[in-house]
Amino acid sequence: MLSLVSLARGAAAMRSLQPSRVAQLARILPAVTHSRFFAAKTVLVPSMGDSISEGTVVEIAKKAGEYVASEEVVASVETDKVTVEVRAEESGTIDKWFCAEGDTVEVGGDLYSLNVGEGSPGDGT
Repeated sequence: MLSLVSLARGAAAMRSLQPSRVAQLARILPAVTHSRFFAAKTVLVPSMGDSISEGTVVEIAKKAGEYVASEEVVASVETDKVTVEVRAEESGTIDKWFCAEGDTVEVGGDLYSLNVGEGSPGDGT
């Protein structure tokens, strides 16, 4: 986010620009100062125990496009020894899943993509 000092410096610099460039910057400045930037993050299949290398996705609790809060359960992965609830490490909106229910996934493999910080609790549910 731009600070007021940065904007003041920018305004001073704009006075020395050509009028066409000032008009161009004036059109994009509101978009730059009011936009939020989100980081896409690929979430990996978590470790499920020392000797376990894969599991089966038995439930996907959140669909692509849905908001997920930090620590909220997004999926369940089952092995012959344990069922693991996969929880979101951060809040955001699920962009896409790299698997479907019933798929076998390897520990450390891509599970889903999360747009960190995007959305709010009422979005996409």
